[in-house]
Amino acid sequence: LNSSLETRAMILAVDGWVLFVTGIHEEATEDDIYELFEEYGSIQSLDLPLNRRTGYVKGYAVLDYKTFAEARSARNALHKANLLERIIRVNFAFKVPPRKK
Repeated sequence: LNSSLETRAMILAVDGWVLFVTGIHEEATEDDIYELFEEYGSIQSLDLPLNRRTGYVKGYAVLDYKTFAEARSARNALHKANLLERIIRVNFAFKVPPRKK
C-alpha cells in the first residue's frame, strides 16, 4: 500500500495511533515492551493486562504512538519479531471497515 492509502485505511484513536500486540510471553514486563518499541517513537501509553488468577501477562499489549509514522514504523519493524523467545504480532488496533455493497 502506498502511504496515503494506508493512512486512510487506519483510524486515529483519541490519544493517538493504537497498536495491538499479541503473542507476548506470560513473563514479559512493561520494561521489555518499552525497550523493544521505544526505538520507533514516543510511546504515549502502554497497557499490558495481567491475568487476575495467575498474575501473569495475558499475552497481549496495547500501545499508543502520537504519530502515524511512528506507529507504522514500529508495526513494520516488529511484526513477527522475537520477544523473549516468542514471535509477536503487531497490527493497528482500529481499521476502517470494508464498505458494504
